[in-house]
Amino acid sequence: MEQADIVFYALGHPVRRAVLARLQTGEARAGVLAIEHDISRPGVSKHLAVLRRAGLIIERKSGRELIYRLNPEAASEARDWLNAFWENRLSALKQLAEARHEREK
Repeated sequence: MEQADIVFYALGHPVRRAVLARLQTGEARAGVLAIEHDISRPGVSKHLAVLRRAGLIIERKSGRELIYRLNPEAASEARDWLNAFWENRLSALKQLAEARHEREK
């Protein structure tokens, strides 16, 4: 599976998107994320594992706990891909609209 596929798979779940949105405000422990999103600790751990594999978050150890933070570089790669995708689609739509406008003249 390509990295872009892994990233978009990770972004495909609403809980993972909510976790990423939360991590935009700062680092958090898994237990805090579980409480904030009303899911079990094992449940949040599974979501965090998917986000880690996608490279969207980074973990660091602080004593016995893991602290999670957003990895802005991975997020920017996804944003760049989406921007390119939509720019191509919008360019095609613009060409179609211009062609239709020319035919209607």
